[in-house]
Amino acid sequence: MQTLLIDNYDSFTNNLYQIISEINGIPPIIIKNDTISLEDLNNLQFDNIVISPGPGNPVNSHDFGFCNNVILTLDAPILGICLGHQGIAAAYGGVIKHAIEPMHGRLSNIIHNNDELFSGIPNNFRVTRYHSLIVSNCMLPDCIKAIAFSEDNEIMALRHTSKPQWGVQYHPESITTHFGKVLLENFMKLSSLRIKSITKNNNSSDMSGNIIYQCPQEKTKYKLLVRKINKHYKSEIIFKNIFSNSKDYVWLDGNLANKSLSRFSILASQNGPYSYQVKYNVLNKVITIIKNGVENTFSESIFEYLENQLKFSSVECEDKLPFNFKCGFIGYLGYELYKDCLGIEPKYNSPFPDANFLFIDRALVFDNHQNCLYLIALEKINDSNQAISWFNQISKELDRYEMMQKIIRKNEFVALNEKFSINKKNYIDNINNCLERIKDGDSYEICLTNQVEYSIKFDVTDFYLQLREQNKAPFSAILKFNDLVICSMSVERFLNIDSIGNVESKPIKGTLPRSIDLDEDGKLKTLLQSDKKFISENLMIVDLIRHDLGLVCEIGSVEVTKLMAVESFPTVHQLVSTIRGKLKKDTTSIECIKSMFPGGSMTGAPKKRTVEILRELETNARGIYSGAIGYISLDGAVDLSIVIRTGVINNSKLSIGVGGAIIAMSSPEDEYNEILLKLRGFKNLLKITRDL
Repeated sequence: MQTLLIDNYDSFTNNLYQIISEINGIPPIIIKNDTISLEDLNNLQFDNIVISPGPGNPVNSHDFGFCNNVILTLDAPILGICLGHQGIAAAYGGVIKHAIEPMHGRLSNIIHNNDELFSGIPNNFRVTRYHSLIVSNCMLPDCIKAIAFSEDNEIMALRHTSKPQWGVQYHPESITTHFGKVLLENFMKLSSLRIKSITKNNNSSDMSGNIIYQCPQEKTKYKLLVRKINKHYKSEIIFKNIFSNSKDYVWLDGNLANKSLSRFSILASQNGPYSYQVKYNVLNKVITIIKNGVENTFSESIFEYLENQLKFSSVECEDKLPFNFKCGFIGYLGYELYKDCLGIEPKYNSPFPDANFLFIDRALVFDNHQNCLYLIALEKINDSNQAISWFNQISKELDRYEMMQKIIRKNEFVALNEKFSINKKNYIDNINNCLERIKDGDSYEICLTNQVEYSIKFDVTDFYLQLREQNKAPFSAILKFNDLVICSMSVERFLNIDSIGNVESKPIKGTLPRSIDLDEDGKLKTLLQSDKKFISENLMIVDLIRHDLGLVCEIGSVEVTKLMAVESFPTVHQLVSTIRGKLKKDTTSIECIKSMFPGGSMTGAPKKRTVEILRELETNARGIYSGAIGYISLDGAVDLSIVIRTGVINNSKLSIGVGGAIIAMSSPEDEYNEILLKLRGFKNLLKITRDL
């Protein structure tokens, strides 16, 4: 069975792709709703059609593309989902109206009339809904019959009385929908009974574009040399005394030593023979390479560049290491890279590079569980033994600080005049605007943000060291690129990929403070797991990330291993889900990053339409905030965190991004108070005054 899957620019379509591929044994043909003419569409070979969910209203061609013509003119069996369901009714004269209340990421029980689409599915089964519009039950065309209802008596499924066309308002592909795969299997069985031979030429089974790379002439071959030192060095002492005065450095700190996510800390600077800096400007699509003070620029996207470097480099290592980093790139990807990932032109330009990495050929890797240290260094196969010399040199420096105890100075960090980029009134206006867009079906969840800026005059190193003591986090990091310093206390894993293609993402949506009272702390934990708003926020991002992984991972490999589990940190309880998959054999780590970026927990869903909404509401570029920090190893291993709880320091200015997910259940005042709460980690350390 060959299925045509029409994508209405939704962020759950690839979940359908995965399920349909499993059922049919072959992937569906995926077509965006505006990227091909109806005539060319008719030249594809397919047996049935699934019309995806999507933002907007099916009566608007901007939202529904050519789907209305597909419904009215093609003979193949059709299943419309959510927007597609509404579109079937609207195509024949049905009325689309607002639901009683938006139902985004909400669960309902469904009653059906035993239509063949629901064969083998019991009544009163649970489904996940993502909609604010519905098909009016009072004005159904004669040719359309309602075949399932929710407990609030809204139409949840329909069919055409004489054509093989069905629609379901809910989302069968959602992780929390019961019998979703069964319903899709039923549609395939019904299609096989009604197939009318469509013998056309199949031009493609995947209409997505491929990156074209400018490849180096030869592969660069490295060997990774390793020296293990069975001594316990305090990473903060080594950072402060050996690295902090460098013009650039990277410290992927991870200072929750009791957590598996924080087992290893990586500390490095640009001091090796092969090291250099790479910067990227997304507006002009320009890469800048800085090595030994010399700059070279050329036109290429950062994703093309990184793909090129990994594809034409190899690294051999004789040692079996307990960590994945084998030297490579450490730095950040900025939020406005959505231009390269989603094809949306940013309204504002970041004052900083849109991507910034050091190529690290020498590093210290601290094992915080085994209390030992690894020195690692790259050496080209035919080069002299420079790595051993560095091992000996750095070992002598380390020994000077072996017995030194950490000293955290209780400094006063003065900040001048707190200034939000969007004041309270305008931010609440933006929240209300989001709520209207959600009500009209343009988005399910909008991750709205703001930024606050301070003038400062204090030692950044001491500030970070004290910040990390007060805000222990699994993905804490400090990165310095000359005058630009990034201090991150991130608690959220964006993407982890090992060298054989196992992928993991751990989105966070839902946070409550901890209590020193054990009984109260337990109640807060229970509240977090049962709160409808937190559950909806988290569920929408889980389904979004499943979608983002759907095209780059092997069929059937994307799974949710933990759904909305409470993870407790020193100061907060958080609702965390874990999604895993296995990359396709012909898919690279860089393609996976591009498929996932920006992180869904910082955009909302559907991602493309929601980023377009955010572009109009927010008054400046997010820049580094909302992007990703971490490493891309030469062997393809990746570990990136979401840039949250992060301060960006440049030219005596400290900028901190804050935000929250706006959904239909959001209260504007509560959402504003949430961004103030998220500032506390930094504000508790700052003495804010009007004069420096």
